[in-house]
Amino acid sequence: MRERTLAVASMAILLVGGALLPDARAQMTDGSDFATTDLNDDGVVDREEYHRRMMDTMLLADDNKDGMLTPDEVPEADPAAFAAADSNGDGMLSDDEFMAARFDDFEAADQDGSGTLSPAEVDAWR
Repeated sequence: MRERTLAVASMAILLVGGALLPDARAQMTDGSDFATTDLNDDGVVDREEYHRRMMDTMLLADDNKDGMLTPDEVPEADPAAFAAADSNGDGMLSDDEFMAARFDDFEAADQDGSGTLSPAEVDAWR
């Protein structure tokens, strides 16, 4: 399932994750990571907060700062998940490809369709 396999960073720099950096979901158990992403402290992560966190994630993973992620920059990435996120097949993830994959995960985790993620939804999705 695509939503469950696309991810790009550990919870130190990511809210929700999966196959691109496999340890991300395990690290979600630390509530401080959720709190870091919940910028307005309202107890949920909305799409804007998530987008900001994901862009930070991409920038941190982009070692050469060219605006693209390569398999070398995410060596723990599952090759199939990376290829699935690489919609144009150029071997790199643009910010658009990266964000599309990340928001697939957001939508999968947003079980009640509210447009926000609660700690319980994130925990259930992991």
